Amino acid sequence: MKENIGNFIIANGKLFINNSCQLSNGLPNNIQLYEVMRVIDGMPLFMEEHIERLLKSATIKEISIKSKEYYYEQISECIKINSIKNGNIKLKVEQNADKQDCYCYHIAHKYPTQEQYEQGVDVALYPYEREEPQAKVLVPDWRKKAEEIKKEKNVYELLLLNKQDCITEGSKSNLFFIKGNKLYTSPSETILQGITLQKIVEIAKEKNIEIIEQEIPKHDISPFEAAFISGTSPNILSIRQIDDINYDVDNSIIKELSTAYHLIIDKYLENARIHS
Repeated sequence: MKENIGNFIIANGKLFINNSCQLSNGLPNNIQLYEVMRVIDGMPLFMEEHIERLLKSATIKEISIKSKEYYYEQISECIKINSIKNGNIKLKVEQNADKQDCYCYHIAHKYPTQEQYEQGVDVALYPYEREEPQAKVLVPDWRKKAEEIKKEKNVYELLLLNKQDCITEGSKSNLFFIKGNKLYTSPSETILQGITLQKIVEIAKEKNIEIIEQEIPKHDISPFEAAFISGTSPNILSIRQIDDINYDVDNSIIKELSTAYHLIIDKYLENARIHS
């Protein structure tokens, strides 16, 4: 199945109709950096932060890529030409030995239902550790396998276990636990710094909610009162159950963070409309 669901693809600054353009040259040693952005009311949410992270990923992988302005233009053109009102787009930079390609296109999304926001979601633990967690690099075989495992286990997300059996992050999300008035999450250097995670950290500081970065062994998660994942598609989403451990989905801190996060989104969109 083709990943692109839009009518047009922007590839290396050129417009291609539907799926007339390959989204990868398929060479096994290629490095594929990418960002997925949520579009709301025709506006790419937190575009600047996403591009900054793309540049950081390129630095980690020692790849020279184009300027921020180039990617801003590709994103804006992709949204415009595909008439995207709400949904997700992907920006991908693929590097091989002697060539670099850039693609921007409309992808399918699956946002949580209202019921899932209210009742929380089930997740499962799975052993997997990314080699360079702070670089957002596409690993197609792992992505496909993760989706198959989620379907097999009938869970919304997989929480990843490193070699020390500590929980790091989700396959497509960041993870927080709650005990008392404190948030617990994995050390920054061991995870991908999600854009939503960054906003949560900002909110927590403003509201004097302490964030503790520490290793989280899988055998020590029962005492936590609540847990949630964060990301581009789920925003802030309560976890109902990790394997056979249940958590409070009606936690007041999760509600407080979620309300504040949506206010940040509203403010960003309002400012983007003024300057568009």
